[in-house]
Amino acid sequence: MLRVRIWMPLHLTEDAALLLPGLQRLFPGFVFSSGPSELAGEGGSLAGFGEAIRRQRIPDAARQVLLRGRTPQGTRFQLNKQVLTVGKVAFVEEGEGPLGDATVEVETDDLDGLLDRIAPDTTRPGWETLAWKE
Repeated sequence: MLRVRIWMPLHLTEDAALLLPGLQRLFPGFVFSSGPSELAGEGGSLAGFGEAIRRQRIPDAARQVLLRGRTPQGTRFQLNKQVLTVGKVAFVEEGEGPLGDATVEVETDDLDGLLDRIAPDTTRPGWETLAWKE
């Protein structure tokens, strides 16, 4: 079981339509909705997110952040909302972004297995061959 929710504040000067293309690159297949003060989405895959982590060559940083955010149900972390507009991953500490951050909450029965697929431990031999499997 994998359930992913993402939400972020929207300010009067922001347009949800400008955020959506980047979000959809990282989280394809998610259903997004926006209200006057929030943009939110939900889905069941982190394949696009994992591909971006590999493309940006940040598996160690991603793994560290995802482990630090570990909860009994999975993990929780924040992403820079401005960087999301271009479909890239930039982790931030909560409340760091000037326009507010995007919060991602992941519920899974197997966080360790999920981490091995999207942010593999690069100290393990053969980590490059680990591929995303739905």
